[in-house]
This record gives sequence, structure tokens and C-alpha cells, in this order.
Amino acid sequence: MQIPNKGRVNAQGFVHDEDYIFSPDKPLLAVFGDSYVEALMVPFKETITGILHENLASKGSAYSFAFSGAPLSQYLMWAEYAKNTYKPSAAIFVIISNDFDESLLKYKSMPGFHYLREINGTLSLERVDYSVSSFKRLARKSALLRYLFLNLQIENIPSFISNFFTFRTSEKKFENNMPVVAPLKKIEDSRRAINFFLEKVNFYTGLPNDKILFVVDGLRSQIYAGKEDTSSYAAQMFDFFIREAQEMGFSVVNMQQVFQDDYKINQKRFEFDVDYHWNSYGHEKAAGAVIKHPMFQALYDPAP
Repeated sequence: MQIPNKGRVNAQGFVHDEDYIFSPDKPLLAVFGDSYVEALMVPFKETITGILHENLASKGSAYSFAFSGAPLSQYLMWAEYAKNTYKPSAAIFVIISNDFDESLLKYKSMPGFHYLREINGTLSLERVDYSVSSFKRLARKSALLRYLFLNLQIENIPSFISNFFTFRTSEKKFENNMPVVAPLKKIEDSRRAINFFLEKVNFYTGLPNDKILFVVDGLRSQIYAGKEDTSSYAAQMFDFFIREAQEMGFSVVNMQQVFQDDYKINQKRFEFDVDYHWNSYGHEKAAGAVIKHPMFQALYDPAP
């Protein structure tokens, strides 16, 4: 309970202070992401979605579509859901370092999400449905096993021990919660996932390029250290995503520059001491960068 917070899951299953409704007469901004947008550790009004929602005020709304663990592939399916149900006027995608390889089924398969499966060299979206194994059915009937898994979380002990010794034996094995070094195949696969996402995002959102904005997280550990290293996996993926998106005509808010400029002046960190997700200050900086962008300004004060 080092980061206590109280929030609300709305009738649609997303973290938001309001239930979602279709309002054809008001502009809607859809915000897509994972735990950075869901932001369970930050009061809703202090999150990027909450701040944008408040700024739109009576003129419109900002709705978030986000769960912890969701990757680029799942963002596309939420975009389609939002398009069909609420018809957003514009969309924001918050991009973080594990969005890329985790979009592929070969690297992750969390039930309830859509991933990219490769068949004969072609990527396609596939949903992973939840199923209960025989062991889980048995475990649910055992008070001892329930205690070991739910209270003691024994399934996490091996990874905890491994991570403990990894961090002790190296000063820098991870950056932005991702391994600094990734196999060449994973880098290649991540680039393919990015290209698939960028090629499909107009179709799934139903929006043109100028109504789509990507907010890309920064390499915050480098900012605090006053260093620049473009060789890490996260750095390579962010650079590739930004370059490809801009070449295709999309707008990008690069939080590396936003965070860097702010840190030089205020020396305030953008995440929690015990958690790498954005804190309220990080959300404030991200929302502020979005508010300044012409796409948001057009929402707030649409042309007659």
C-alpha cells in the first residue's frame, strides 16, 4: 500500500469517473493504452485522460480504453469498438516500451487480448480466450493452494529471485522495464508489429492521419542521469516507431523531449519511487503536451 488510491471502474469496464455514452453533438477524444492510461495508482482527475476530459469540459469528452498488459494489437481492437460504439472525433495512443514485441503471440498470450499471429509470413489478429485448466479447477477447491497462490504468490518467487540477482550483478540490465539487449529476431519482429499497427490504425479508428496522435514515452532513466544511449532495445523501438509514424504522415508527441526540457528546469521525477509508471506529475506533463497540439485545439474549438 505504498501508492494508495481510490478510483472507479465504469459500466463499460474501464477506469473513468463517468459512464460512456454516445453523444453525436459533442466531440469525443478516445485515449488508448495499457496500464499507463488505466493508471490505477493515480487519481482519475490527475491522469492524462482525466485532465483532457476536464479541459474539454462542456464542449466534449475524453474516454479511455485501457487495461494493464495491453499491447498495440489490442489497441486496434479497442479502436474498432470505440469507432462502432462512440464514433470518436480524434484518437490518442500512448506508446510505451513493451507495446511492440508483446503484440506478437509468440512473445505473449494473455487471455482476453488480441495478438498478432504469423501464418505463412503474414500477420493477422487473433484473440486469446480464457480457459480454466484441470489444475486450476482442483486448486480452487483447496484452501491451502489458494492461500499459496493468492496470498504468498508462490508462482512469482522464481522470477523474483532471478531479477534480484540480475539487478545485483549488473548496473544496467533493464531500461523502461525492458531488457537493454534484445535478440535481433525480437527487434525484427517488433518492427513488423509496429508496421502492421501503423498500416491498420486508420481502418480500425475510422479516422484520418490528422485526427490521430501518438504520445511516445521517454527514456526517463537517461534523462535523470544526463546521458543519451540509443543502443538499448527501448531506444531503438521508440526511434523506429516515431520515424515510421512521421514518414506515414502521423503526428507524434515525443515525451523524451518534453520530459527532458522539464527536468532541466524543475528536477522533478515523472514516476513513483517504487513504481515506474507515470505519477501525477508525469501525467500532467503528457496531458499538457497533448493540449498544446493542434489536433486537441481543433477538438476544443472546432471550426464552424
